[in-house]
Amino acid sequence: MTTSFRRIATATACAACVSATVAGADAVETLRHVNGHMSIGYAHLSIAPKDQQATPPETPSGSLSMGAGVDYPITPAFSLGVALDYDLLGGLTVQRGSLFANVDYSILDAALLAHLVPRGLGPLGRLSLGPALVRARSDLSSSSTGAGFADLAVSETAAGAAFDATLIRRSTAPVRVGLEIGVRMAFLEHARWTIGAARLVFHY
Repeated sequence: MTTSFRRIATATACAACVSATVAGADAVETLRHVNGHMSIGYAHLSIAPKDQQATPPETPSGSLSMGAGVDYPITPAFSLGVALDYDLLGGLTVQRGSLFANVDYSILDAALLAHLVPRGLGPLGRLSLGPALVRARSDLSSSSTGAGFADLAVSETAAGAAFDATLIRRSTAPVRVGLEIGVRMAFLEHARWTIGAARLVFHY
């Protein structure tokens, strides 16, 4: 009985090892097809109040934009992926009467993107579009006057949309360098934030 049990245990262990090896090989093969990208550049913010009678607020001049993502090809011209972007949008000094406050803007977004390789559009090598989850912030850095500028402070997570157009060569090089022009939209409770970005992108 003990000998039979040992034989069954040994066979089971061998089967498990073979299954793990096959699964590991499949996982490695899948990862071989995963593509990635990293980008860095400049972003600018514009704000449109939902109240059409309200005056659009002044926005900062823009600042650093960074992004990274991965995607998996479905066909040679179509892939699906995720992307994470972080934009430091700059600061702004706001005056109300004799009081001043500094406001710093930033945004973090995660997007689920469909990527298409267009044909016949010259250097345009990729179009990307999809929904996003956006974390928008505008921080008041002057506590002494914060009460008078509380309406400028934002800390909100909202639905959004993402669009990118990438100028890049259609080649099979291990690393390709291009120019990515992107737009992110965040549909906040009282306003719509639109972020336009131009970034140097590295595809690998």
